Amino acid sequence: MRYIIPASVMLIALVALIANAGRVGRNWCRVLSHGAAPTVFTACYSAFAVAVIAIAVIVRLPAVQLPRPVAAGGYAGLAALLFFVVAANLAALLLWLGRLVRLLPTPLPRPAALTALALTGALVVGLTTYGTVHAATLQNRSYDLAVSGPASSADNLDIALISDTHLGAILGADFIGRVVDRVNALHPDVVLIAGDVFDGDFGALSDPEAVRAQFARLDAPDGVFACLGNHDAGPGAAEMTALLEAAGVTVLRDEAVQVKDRFIVAGRRDSSPIGDTADSPRQPLPAWTASQSGLPVIVLDHQPGNIGEYGAPVDLIVCGHTHGGQIFPGNLIVKALYAAAYGYYQASEEAPRVVTTSGAGTWGPPVRIASDSEVVQLRLTIEH
Repeated sequence: MRYIIPASVMLIALVALIANAGRVGRNWCRVLSHGAAPTVFTACYSAFAVAVIAIAVIVRLPAVQLPRPVAAGGYAGLAALLFFVVAANLAALLLWLGRLVRLLPTPLPRPAALTALALTGALVVGLTTYGTVHAATLQNRSYDLAVSGPASSADNLDIALISDTHLGAILGADFIGRVVDRVNALHPDVVLIAGDVFDGDFGALSDPEAVRAQFARLDAPDGVFACLGNHDAGPGAAEMTALLEAAGVTVLRDEAVQVKDRFIVAGRRDSSPIGDTADSPRQPLPAWTASQSGLPVIVLDHQPGNIGEYGAPVDLIVCGHTHGGQIFPGNLIVKALYAAAYGYYQASEEAPRVVTTSGAGTWGPPVRIASDSEVVQLRLTIEH
């Protein structure tokens, strides 16, 4: 109930901004042409806005499968719409201020309207194109960390970390195949998957068997381990876990395993799943937090907001969830919300180290600006 009022206010504000952007564009067209241009613009803008919003809603309906180009195009169009809304409203504000301080005459002259419309259009096309290409380009990120361990443990541990692949209506087997290729090229000892493997609806996958086959190609001598994220829930939640396990991925749900005499890896249930998980809710910290083995302890917890739950003997926490903000200014917002919003973080010398990845995939629009789609390599030096 506490979220209804803020969500309603945000929705009303968004609708008002979309409508005002349309009004601004129509006014610019009216300055440029007294013919049918303003009416044509309004009709095209309204149809486009309704179409992309409708596609975004339909994609989220359980067990509804739109053709992938339609779903991806609809979400890319939604990003373009939002870019236009921001750019048009900002340009209108600047033009209003220009007239207020008498830098521009009233009514708005034709050259100013033409410049505003051209710059807004170029900005929308440029940002949408760049963001779409950038989101589809996987980056490698690496961190060198040192943790303590007994003489019986290995000297080094090479970890590949991925998260937030959001497999569903837009991202499927071909995408996860590229991620697997990038992971295997690192030749890791162990692969960790920090949640949000799926996008909230197993039925949206066009070819689950092909997805399973791609996960089965992950090659790591010490195994592949995953925790579940808030989107690994909803229709088909049980099938999501079953697919991963059938591919040889060990899904850890508030449990831990010791891998040979090298390290302990633990995984947590998500703290706020969206929809049914076909599983028990998150449990209190289990007995492994009091482990006396001395082996390095690595925890998979999807949401970095939970890192305050951990202390000794946890050495490393790996998270996802934030996407690094995905689209500017989201990167600034997640930094304000989370201490470990992205990258490496350690609250104090005694606290566990934290690495939060921005993830390999995207949620909603397949667009990234001021964040990267990434595969992370963690090189752990274990000091005896």
